[in-house]
Amino acid sequence: MPTATTAAACAHGAPAASPGSRGASGRPWVRSPRPADRDVIAELASMALAAGGGEYDVSQFAAAACTGSGRIRVPHGTGRVLVGGLSGSVEPAGLLYLLPPVRLVTAHHDHGPAAQARLAADLREIELVAVAAHARRAGVGSALLDAAYALAADDHARILLAKIAAHDFPVLRW
Repeated sequence: MPTATTAAACAHGAPAASPGSRGASGRPWVRSPRPADRDVIAELASMALAAGGGEYDVSQFAAAACTGSGRIRVPHGTGRVLVGGLSGSVEPAGLLYLLPPVRLVTAHHDHGPAAQARLAADLREIELVAVAAHARRAGVGSALLDAAYALAADDHARILLAKIAAHDFPVLRW
């Protein structure tokens, strides 16, 4: 499936949504996943993968996401899974998976481990993002993206990448 890649620098003034925070005043919340979120994460990951293709065993991904506060060890670093939801609800309605761009970093093996380490430190990639139909246009996706910017900035990453299906016009507007 053809994809377009967009890159946005992590601005120093990007709004920070704390991964442990709950929304107030009708605002969506974002946090690290919990063991009870496993089935919802599998469902949201399946939805994201159906839209854009992918190479995940969703039940294995969901199990890993719910272990270790959403941190998943990957080549060249650690991935972070975040879930978000609507104010007043405890069940996640959105999912975001942020990690170093494993394929890109691995492809630069001919430049040596030091160059790969610099590349992995400078870049973060949004690998999966999904919001359940009932929660769309309610700020859950924006809250997840704000949290991804904040995490990337906390990691001192300079560029945030997102793989987007070329035909996914609503996402391309982002």
